[in-house]
Amino acid sequence: MKKYFVFIIILCMTVSVLPQQKNLKYYERKKPEYLDPVYGNKFVYGRRCSSLLFRSLYGYNKSGEFIDLIADGRPKPVDNSNTKFTLQIRPNMLWHDGQKVSSRDVVRSFQILKNENTLYGGKEILKRFKHIASDGDLGLIIELNSPNPQPEYIMIFPILPAHLLNSVYLSESNQFTVKPTGNGPFKIELKEIDKITFTKFDDYIYTIPNGRHTNIEKVILEEKDEMLWTTDLIAGHVDLLVQVPLQQILMLEGLEHVTYKEYPNYSIDMLGFNMRDSSSLLNLKFIREAIYRGFNRKKAVMSAYNNNASVVTGPYPFGSPFYWGEIDYKDYKYDKDEAIKILEDNGCTRSGNSDIFSYNGKKLSFDVIAIQLMSRSKIITQIMADLKQIGIEIKDPIYLTSDHYSSYLSQGKFDIAWITPNYNEDFDITPLFHSKSSYNFWGYKSSTVDDFLNKLAQTSDPLMQLSYGHQIHQKIHEDIPCFFLWTKKKYAGYTRKLRVFDPHPLDFFQTINEWELRED
Repeated sequence: MKKYFVFIIILCMTVSVLPQQKNLKYYERKKPEYLDPVYGNKFVYGRRCSSLLFRSLYGYNKSGEFIDLIADGRPKPVDNSNTKFTLQIRPNMLWHDGQKVSSRDVVRSFQILKNENTLYGGKEILKRFKHIASDGDLGLIIELNSPNPQPEYIMIFPILPAHLLNSVYLSESNQFTVKPTGNGPFKIELKEIDKITFTKFDDYIYTIPNGRHTNIEKVILEEKDEMLWTTDLIAGHVDLLVQVPLQQILMLEGLEHVTYKEYPNYSIDMLGFNMRDSSSLLNLKFIREAIYRGFNRKKAVMSAYNNNASVVTGPYPFGSPFYWGEIDYKDYKYDKDEAIKILEDNGCTRSGNSDIFSYNGKKLSFDVIAIQLMSRSKIITQIMADLKQIGIEIKDPIYLTSDHYSSYLSQGKFDIAWITPNYNEDFDITPLFHSKSSYNFWGYKSSTVDDFLNKLAQTSDPLMQLSYGHQIHQKIHEDIPCFFLWTKKKYAGYTRKLRVFDPHPLDFFQTINEWELRED
């Protein structure tokens, strides 16, 4: 009996000194279909996963300061032309399969991303490069099409493993997009029906000043209905909510074991008007203006988001240096009577007992598509009610899954579409608004905007960038290709066990090496 008693004591002592596994569980509304940094970035939940798995040449820290990631220092000019540079890759950086990250990965990534069959949204930035070539295993030679004294600011495109990608382009059906091999601090361990488990990559080279490596061993993504998020956090079923539903934020007030933190939101909500069909009534600016005047955005912000959002006037979100705030001289503010007057002054009439206006015999009746979210359905219901009061009909909305929604957009199967672009570090709106871009889903064309976007891409002078950005904001606001709605505030909810936590405003998990999870 004594022998067994001693054994139990020794066993208990052994268990007590074993290191405790520190797992971080977080929720998403949807598990990403793609995890690579090209197609995964189509939606914000994919971008979050991508920021666990991949690093680019350069990036921004949580304070907005430019930092080296894969690159080992900044590009060095070859001559005084500011068009040719050399650059070194950080030595001993590895892909998750143990292969070394090399200059060939950068060159191959550049070739794949600029291929017309790769649906990469940053192609306009790639056009600034004339040529990128290897110079040994770690060296690069970079040539630009026009002078730029700081080319690192445009070298933020994704870096992919050359040894795993044999095709000249990357398609959505490529197996790599589903279970990619990255070079970041975490790698994919297990992908299940409604869950993905990422494990710490111990050979990841630290790229932050203090050299800390997080004590989090696993990050577990679980797909969950948003209605359960906050109650599950309070109950201890989850450690982190990447975005607490705004209607539920008050549930976390005053609790000792959980809390929340606001972080910047570089996205805006907008309604895009489809003008690809020249016969569409939405090609008439006065109708787009009437819609703008007829919907009470501030009332929607209050009712749907408890006032945790701010109305915007153009394509740039708060936080962007190009955001111009309220454009007082011509802001399309809510005014029901003015909206009706605009329609009547331009020849719209009501026939018989109809409450809906017609123009040249065509009824002002439009459909709207959106991804199914409770907050959006509530707002679209208000849009329908508000616009009916000014004589414009919004037919029953079409709510779609993210995949079907993307298909509807690309095929132009909509009149009005709810979109929420999430901007990258340089707030590049070129893919959405340049007339030659394949991502300009609504067919907006403005030679003035094209010219300013091209000039913005070609200058590194901060004052000129600011000037071009403000003029772009002003011109797009005047033309109304989109109905700009608001920027929502973002709050991450988390357990107090996560005692060092700072979400990155653009790539949520980019700063995870600085996080620390307390022992239970």
